[in-house]
Amino acid sequence: MSASRADVAGRLYRGLSRAAARGLASLGFVRSVYARRSVACGEARLPRSDLDLTVVIDPPTDLEHEVATIRALARRLHAMRRLLPMLGAAEVATPDELDLWYRAPWFPGSLERDRGWLRLWGEEIVLPAPEGPPARAWRRNLPWFFWAWSSLPRWLRARRVRTCCNLVLDMLNVALLGEGVVRGPIRRAALVDLWQERIGDVAQLAQVRAALRGRPSGRADDLLRWLHRQSVRIAHDLPDDDARDAVVGPVPERVTSRVPFSYGDATYVLVDPDDQAALDAAIDAQHATPGVVVTSARTLARYLRERNPWQWWCIADDARASFARPDDEAVRRAIRYYAHPTALRRLGLSIGTGVDRRDTIGPQYAQARLWLDRGFVASSRDELVEAWRATYGAWPYVDVATSDEFFARCYPILRRDVDELARRTGVVASAPDGPRRPADFA
Repeated sequence: MSASRADVAGRLYRGLSRAAARGLASLGFVRSVYARRSVACGEARLPRSDLDLTVVIDPPTDLEHEVATIRALARRLHAMRRLLPMLGAAEVATPDELDLWYRAPWFPGSLERDRGWLRLWGEEIVLPAPEGPPARAWRRNLPWFFWAWSSLPRWLRARRVRTCCNLVLDMLNVALLGEGVVRGPIRRAALVDLWQERIGDVAQLAQVRAALRGRPSGRADDLLRWLHRQSVRIAHDLPDDDARDAVVGPVPERVTSRVPFSYGDATYVLVDPDDQAALDAAIDAQHATPGVVVTSARTLARYLRERNPWQWWCIADDARASFARPDDEAVRRAIRYYAHPTALRRLGLSIGTGVDRRDTIGPQYAQARLWLDRGFVASSRDELVEAWRATYGAWPYVDVATSDEFFARCYPILRRDVDELARRTGVVASAPDGPRRPADFA
């Protein structure tokens, strides 16, 4: 895409985002609307980029008022999506919740993942700087890294070149944070330049740049295979600031598992990234078979520790002993992410979009409570529901068809869960006079 076409696309996306912001502002309880990621950075490309918004709302007076507020917002977003299908699931928070979302050290909001913060409508919101030393800022992004890592196989099989480029760049960004090469948000173009400094001026980087501009060039299959190899290497070489070795036994070639909280089947093919022949053979298997993930034993162990500790209990018995059992702090870190209303609202507003996770919302909150109360971790959905009924009674998380139904029927229950989990795992609001960053850092 030429510079002029990119400018036109950027202006169009910003115009659409501001129109969306005005449509949300007319609800009456919205204080501000901000764009994040590609729109805020000026990197949006028609028609592939999402409109990622943060909506800042007035503090509700009570839970009933909060439910009515979020339902109205969900209905408005659903109606707007008919005209703007690129409108993603918004993040919604009060000013105090937004402060905690970015300040807490357990990967809630991340300035690095957002990449930009552009005011579209309303009062100015100045984001807080994350608390703690740079090492903590790096660690708080590890779940983001493993979100990209776990999402990548699906998009590789779907041959979505631009999405795959973005996911691998997300992974590279976190790796560079860990090495101290970058600090804070960085644009995609600058990230590719840093990648080139690391691996040289290889032809595939030109293809990555073209894909990011919305005009892929060359053979897609060759680029996807190269991206796949790079992802395995980046994940394996990820800096480890934890001295514990999470691989504690002989490692099998394959590890079968179920992935909470959908409990879908997964097979991890464990390879040495330096063994090119084995890596290529494993990549062939992954592209041909849904549920297969190519990785190294070291990466899988880090994933279990940093992103989804619940999955350790879902690994087949013959392989579980190869990996250290996640300690209590790893589990608490996972629960602390759920213990933010911003995270819960985003999940509810995602229903009906391309990242719909309605079937997993209730189970993750149920598992968190069961672990805190009983130290129990389920290895299947049936086991989870059975344990809940034996402990508390009827399963409260009913099936829903729409965001509006979710916020009417499930959200009041889950919202109370959020407050309880926050209280029990130490998620508390920080002092309002802490350090802050200028809002429009893009």
